[in-house]
Amino acid sequence: MRQASLRLLEPLADVTKLAEALGLSRSDILTDPKPRPAYTGAAHLMVRVLNAETVDKAGPEAGRLLAVLREAQAEGCYIYAFDTNAPETAYARFFNPTVGLWEDAATGTAAGPLVAYLASEGLLKNNELAIEQGTKMGRRSILRVRITPAPELSGTGIVVLRGVIRL
Repeated sequence: MRQASLRLLEPLADVTKLAEALGLSRSDILTDPKPRPAYTGAAHLMVRVLNAETVDKAGPEAGRLLAVLREAQAEGCYIYAFDTNAPETAYARFFNPTVGLWEDAATGTAAGPLVAYLASEGLLKNNELAIEQGTKMGRRSILRVRITPAPELSGTGIVVLRGVIRL
């Protein structure tokens, strides 16, 4: 899947409300790069945290997260751990209470902007990243994204539901 070129919205001025909304402490959220909405088709708030354990520790509260997302002009929240010493992988979770999606196992509309954002900050090796998502919810997925110069997403999945709509 090819996505649009990266557009960045303003970074959050204060991450205290964000930390509270995610059930984390202020010190769990890193500011390099700054938490901010990134857009390659949908605006999602990109939030870097300390490590994979912190990603798994997050316990968002829908009302508070909705307020933060409204203020940031973002649809969903993508929290991730990224180690600059291993710039080929990241670990993430995605929450989107604005559309009633509590957590998603694989989110291309968040993975693309994350990789484009990290690339724009000069943090990627070869402008590529493999993102592990869905592990905490028991549905592990790997999303692979490369910048060519816009995000290009690939991966595999499993069918979890089939249906027929009759009109």
